[in-house]
Amino acid sequence: MTAASQLDETLRAIVRDVVRDEIRAAFQERSAVDARRNVGQDAGTGYLSIARAASFADVAPGTLRRWIRSGRLPARRAGRVYRIERAALVAFLASAGRAADVAERARAIVEAGA
Repeated sequence: MTAASQLDETLRAIVRDVVRDEIRAAFQERSAVDARRNVGQDAGTGYLSIARAASFADVAPGTLRRWIRSGRLPARRAGRVYRIERAALVAFLASAGRAADVAERARAIVEAGA
């Protein structure tokens, strides 16, 4: 084996190891981010922003704001923004005549996009 081909093979091995390490680190970081996002979601707890709640309910954000202003949907203010409790939104959608399967499909869409 010539020196040039040996150097080429060594460089390939180094690059391969670095790429593997970076990909592994990226997957671990993504898993950690996903775990932080999903904390409490299995139990139906936690709060959603207007945008996420609108996506979850499959309605426009303005519709959610109108429901909040009218007192039909309970929400909490965090400074200038509203936060809607996930369980309260699910209960509201169930009582508002929305089919449970629509809420489940919406939940699947939100969780897939998150």
